Amino acid sequence: MTSLGIGALAKRAGVRIDTVRYYERSGLLAPKSRLESGYRRYSEAELTRLRFIRRAQVLGFSLKEIGELLALSKARNVARVKRAAEVKLADVEERIAALVRMR
Repeated sequence: MTSLGIGALAKRAGVRIDTVRYYERSGLLAPKSRLESGYRRYSEAELTRLRFIRRAQVLGFSLKEIGELLALSKARNVARVKRAAEVKLADVEERIAALVRMR
């Protein structure tokens, strides 16, 4: 199993180290373990989670909504995750329509 330091994790996810720390403080991400020195260690699962957080933000989800999606995903509640995504999609489509009308 690959173990990544915070710098390697941030680089592979295309984010800054302070972004990783912010997500940790927000409860969205946690290191797999810490060394005796206090250094954080992450697995590929945390990298996947970090990439999901970034993609969800790009799609317009707030950090609160992302936290809810992650909690639903952890509970394996696929139907509720799908419903939350559908609601967000409807919201985005409504915003697009409003922008088109503003032309």
